[in-house]
Formats: sequence, C-alpha cells, structure tokens
Amino acid sequence: PRISPLTMKYECPQLSRARPHANIFNTYTILTVILQFCVHLYTIVRLVDKCHETEPRKASIDLEAEFAPSLLNSIVYIVSVTLQLNTFVINYRGHPYMESLRENKPLCYSSVFTATFMIILTFGIAPEINTEFSLLVLPNHIQNEVFIALLLDSVLTFLIDRVLLFICGDAKLKPLY
Repeated sequence: PRISPLTMKYECPQLSRARPHANIFNTYTILTVILQFCVHLYTIVRLVDKCHETEPRKASIDLEAEFAPSLLNSIVYIVSVTLQLNTFVINYRGHPYMESLRENKPLCYSSVFTATFMIILTFGIAPEINTEFSLLVLPNHIQNEVFIALLLDSVLTFLIDRVLLFICGDAKLKPLY
C-alpha cells in the first residue's frame, strides 16, 4: 500500500559500484548531523534574538490565554518549516541509490512549492495567507533579516553536507580479484 507519493522511491535499473555506508555511525553521518544542527540552532537563536529586539518579551505568560499571533511565533513557524525543508532536501540521496531529486517530481515540486510559500509568508506578499495561518506580516526590517538568515542556513548546510561527503567519501565496492 502507498503511504505517500512524496516518499516513494524508485530503484535504479542497474546496480551501482557505490555502496551505502555499512554503519550509520560513521564519520560523515556524525559530522554532518552535528554541524548542520549547529547551523540550524544558530539560525533559530539569532532570529529569535532579533525578534526580541523588536518585540520585547512579556514579563509573564498566561498559559490559559487564547492564542494570539505574535512576531515570535510567526518567525519560529517560518524558520522551522524552512529548516525542515532544508534538512530533507539537502540530505536527500538520489543517485546511485534512488532517483535524483529532479527525477522525483512529487518531491521536487512539493519542495519548490514549500520554499515559495515560505518566501510569500516571509515577505507578506499575500497578507490574507499570513492571517489564515495565524501569522503576523513581518516588519520590513525583519523580513530581509529572516530571508538572508534562511538563505545562509540553506547554503551553509548544503556546503557542509557536500564538503563532508567529498572528504569522507561514499563507500565503494572493492574489486573481487
């Protein structure tokens, strides 16, 4: 039974000489997870700090109060969705094990749609969408900061993954003779 068309994978028609790592606890995996986490954490902390500069923290929080959109929850929502998208797309392994991201049309289109949607929310291009999602339209000076921070997060995590993949390499099939 199909669970989701986004998670479907299609095997390549022929076997590759490249092999997946024999163990998930290898240098590449551990380093890429730790370094990408550090970049994501820095991005979240930096943007939350920026939010608190604009909209100071409340002295006390009423846990029983009805939800009201705020700058903080708007930024955290946009950042968290974008970081999840980054994590999924950057760590997606296509060839030689599965089809590439471009060949996996449902995943490719949903990723492009999500990224575009986050840009729309970040810049408040359609304020009624922000309102429907219980998000505030971000102030102009915050919009650019959020966009640049998320763009840098995307580039840095991509570079971390590819540099570590180059340094640590993929497992290779050794000749039998």
